[in-house]
Amino acid sequence: MHSNVPLPRSNAQAPAISAPRTLVVDDVSVTRLIIGRMLEKLGHLVTVAKDGAEALELMRGSEAPFDLVMLDIEMPVLDGVTTLRHIKRDPTLAAAAVVMISSIEDVEVIASCIELGAEDYLGKPFQPRIMEARVNSSRAKKRLHEREQHFTRLLEEEEARSERLIASMLPAHVAERLKRGETSVAETHEDVSVVFADIVGFTARAAGRTASAVVSELNLVFSLCDELAGRYQLQKIKTIGDAYLAVGGIAEPRAFHLEQAAAFARELVSQLRSTHAIELRIGVHAGPIVAGVIGTRRPAYDVWGDTVNTASRLCDTALPGTIQVSQAVAARLAETALSSRRGSVELKGLGAREVFVLAAEHPEPRAR
Repeated sequence: MHSNVPLPRSNAQAPAISAPRTLVVDDVSVTRLIIGRMLEKLGHLVTVAKDGAEALELMRGSEAPFDLVMLDIEMPVLDGVTTLRHIKRDPTLAAAAVVMISSIEDVEVIASCIELGAEDYLGKPFQPRIMEARVNSSRAKKRLHEREQHFTRLLEEEEARSERLIASMLPAHVAERLKRGETSVAETHEDVSVVFADIVGFTARAAGRTASAVVSELNLVFSLCDELAGRYQLQKIKTIGDAYLAVGGIAEPRAFHLEQAAAFARELVSQLRSTHAIELRIGVHAGPIVAGVIGTRRPAYDVWGDTVNTASRLCDTALPGTIQVSQAVAARLAETALSSRRGSVELKGLGAREVFVLAAEHPEPRAR
């Protein structure tokens, strides 16, 4: 009998496609035949092997994995215990349920087989009803194990998605603190860049348009904001209506964060104007802020302080299509960016301030 084909059938019906695929491994041909016939009556698709070496060859060469292996312990060439060890160490074979079969009653050998990963042990000679119960039990354990693995993968995938979501919403160092179990994150940053960007005339643009069209345009603008923020190493904080807030220098202190913020603002204005006919007004200020995570069910990272308020007011009062900056920012960018004095502008809640407008040129920020 060729060992890589199913046992010959006389009056047995061909099993359904979903029938369990079972490999019977025994060096005694009569035993292989008896076990094979019993399993066929239980609906199994049976293949046989005369020793462990042939069994491993069949398992590794099979297009579809075996569901169950009935494995004799005492065999020439490669015994059952060694074969079991090979099966359970091979990730491509280890999912198969293995039932050891033998006439020996050595408790230590049986225990070692269970420890190596065998689902059960069946002593010879055995009754068909006992074998049926043991086989069904082993298959049930295998299905349970597969379900556990499936749900474990789902949990791991969900955890990975959650971590990606947290990483996209929070600075990396803050996300790491939350992963470690911290429930309160509060920070002070002495010098960061704050950028507010607002779509000019958005209320009028949205009037009379479908919800889909409005959301689609906002998605286009904010997706570009996200892309450029990543390129220039700014941290997105949030969107507020049709406004976008980002901060530079918050993840790690950098002397050139303000230059990167200015480059981000220039490219954002330029791209939206040239490719989508959308005008922005942008405000940029730099200085100290307080930052932290607020909320427990839906935690959000936010920033506060006069620096944030000033950037917001600079955005509110900027002329359409311009980047308005404070006098302090213009002075700090004097060596790398051109700006023109607009004059004194009343900033709500802050009083009259000298403000400047960055030129449209887009010099590259200094390398890290």
